[in-house]
Amino acid sequence: MHPEPPRRVAIFVHRFLPETGGIEVTADVLARGFQDRHGAEVLVVTRNEAPADFDADLPYRVLRAPSHRELLAAVRGADVVFHNNALMQFYWAQLLCPRPWVVTMRAVLRVPGHRISAPRELVLKVKERLIRRATVLAANSRMMAEEIGGDPVVVHNSYRDQVFFVTEPVQGRDRHRLAFVGRLSADKGIDVLLDAVARLQGEGMPVHVDLIGSGDEEPELRARAAELGVTEAVHFHGNVPGEQVNELLNRAAVMVLPSTGLETFGTVVLEAQAAGCAVAASDIGGIPEALGGTGVLVPPGDTDAWVRVLRSLILDDAAFARAHAGRQENADAHRTEAMVDRYWELVVQAHACAQRPRRCAEGRRR
Repeated sequence: MHPEPPRRVAIFVHRFLPETGGIEVTADVLARGFQDRHGAEVLVVTRNEAPADFDADLPYRVLRAPSHRELLAAVRGADVVFHNNALMQFYWAQLLCPRPWVVTMRAVLRVPGHRISAPRELVLKVKERLIRRATVLAANSRMMAEEIGGDPVVVHNSYRDQVFFVTEPVQGRDRHRLAFVGRLSADKGIDVLLDAVARLQGEGMPVHVDLIGSGDEEPELRARAAELGVTEAVHFHGNVPGEQVNELLNRAAVMVLPSTGLETFGTVVLEAQAAGCAVAASDIGGIPEALGGTGVLVPPGDTDAWVRVLRSLILDDAAFARAHAGRQENADAHRTEAMVDRYWELVVQAHACAQRPRRCAEGRRR
């Protein structure tokens, strides 16, 4: 006799829409998929607030900045708790009201090269021990799996295929038009990109960059663009809806991801490929895994290398064709349903552990 499938899932996520980072977006994708494809009743629980009435347009419930009582009620009402990246600030409620739980890790706990104080190291060790106690542990890339240990299940991110697709002819796009999508933060390497753009413009190339996203570094990046004399070539769009991001990507020939910090996957490269862009991205973290042998990988933080790569993509037909090859096949391999269904299998597995506790140890290993 098969155990009853889970019907109520609480998704824990540190920050959520309207922010548009990878963790926030995948939480939305999973909430919709668990509900629409698998009939679950979904409650998203998050620490960040949103404008009034924002959540009214979402097809599932959202609990923001919950009180202790609200958080405990959310856990009590769930068949399974799903951490979209470990949110240990909410873990106390699971101690008071135990539920089977799935953790998928999407961000590193330790940044290579950064020194950690002794108190912080202790906190991280406790967090790691708690994470490994999850009923089912997963990671969004092999790189992330190696980082956290514990033999997690690897489930690659998907992209929102109902949002990102080709609307403008791929052939004939202006190769001088580049796009970046993501947070405007120091670890994204946008300063390196601006330096490369300035040098290419100095060679007479009318390069234009659409920077799509917002972040703490925006004032510094605007100042840097002005200092380099490329203000007219750099357009800051801020956070915009996914449909508008797709429009901007469809105007670009190349999407650039010049990250200098450790990316655990890089979903944006899939979105760009689905929208018809060739991709040039830093050879760091899980980005090569996301590209799957397509696109062009560039040494992180190397302005000279970025200038060479972008110059070749603009001027060399063969180089551009190589960067473009396989982009649609790679995007197709990461459609939404594949990720949603695989994570649902893990939710079902965790729920089965609660009904047949002897299988929990096995579930943690898978």
